[in-house]
Amino acid sequence: MTKISVIIPIHRVEVSYLNQCLSSLCKQTFTEFEAILILNGSTNVEIETAKKFCTNDSRFKFFETDITDVSTARNIGLGHALGKYVTFLDCDDWFSENALQILFDLMENNQVEIGIANTKKFWCDGKDKIMFDFYNHVETALLKRIPNVGVCGFVLRNEIIQKNQIRFHEGLKLSEDRVFFFEYYLYCKKIAFSKEIIYFYRQHNSSVCNSKQTHEHAIQQIKAAKILHNILAKTSEFSRKDIHHHDRILTRMGMVAYINSGTTPNGILQLRDYFLNNICNSKFIFYYCWYRARISAIIGNILHL
Repeated sequence: MTKISVIIPIHRVEVSYLNQCLSSLCKQTFTEFEAILILNGSTNVEIETAKKFCTNDSRFKFFETDITDVSTARNIGLGHALGKYVTFLDCDDWFSENALQILFDLMENNQVEIGIANTKKFWCDGKDKIMFDFYNHVETALLKRIPNVGVCGFVLRNEIIQKNQIRFHEGLKLSEDRVFFFEYYLYCKKIAFSKEIIYFYRQHNSSVCNSKQTHEHAIQQIKAAKILHNILAKTSEFSRKDIHHHDRILTRMGMVAYINSGTTPNGILQLRDYFLNNICNSKFIFYYCWYRARISAIIGNILHL
């Protein structure tokens, strides 16, 4: 049986980055894995590169879709995943050589539903930053203690995903990782942490997180907040007040990104109208969130966060 399925969507990535990503899988000390490559609206060069790895290594599997949405690509991967465990790797990032071994040991040795190891952000100018101050331990899985990250660097039980038909929300452009992970968390009891750095998260201008954010991006965050609202309502861990507080935090995250990219009067009005119709029918709450976001943006720029 395949022990770990690694799902890698491939879309509009520099070939050197893609080669580094896929080569990091070939170098793994843990060998009982499958690499599921989903080419979603990819270029001919990307397709040729992916096919080369599939030809040279039978553990690499190749699927194509014309839909460029990363959630659609990941869902295709989940539909084909045969591993006991599932993890994700973005096509411009890479794993340490012992990444899969560490993730596998986290799950097997601790009998948990989630394993997470540390991540290092890496900039093209050579700067880097360790994302978390983890230490090796196991704790009760609580939604309120979820690290503020996507699904990369995590390992999950495929049985839970398939049994409960947990999938990424297709069409959601931002926070799709968070929504997926929160839904998975509803079925978890324990999470194991490792301080070891296994995931290298590349920061560059063409990445989604670093691209120019419009009011549409902020609206996407509000859409994510609405979906998360319904997920959190299924658990007794969050009170109604907690859920509304979480709505506003995620909404402000989108607002901060939009503010940092430059706003327009029409964009602000469209964002306000969407908020009033979908989150809270109160202009006071909207402008409270908006001005909190402006303050956060100013502080972040001063501190270079």
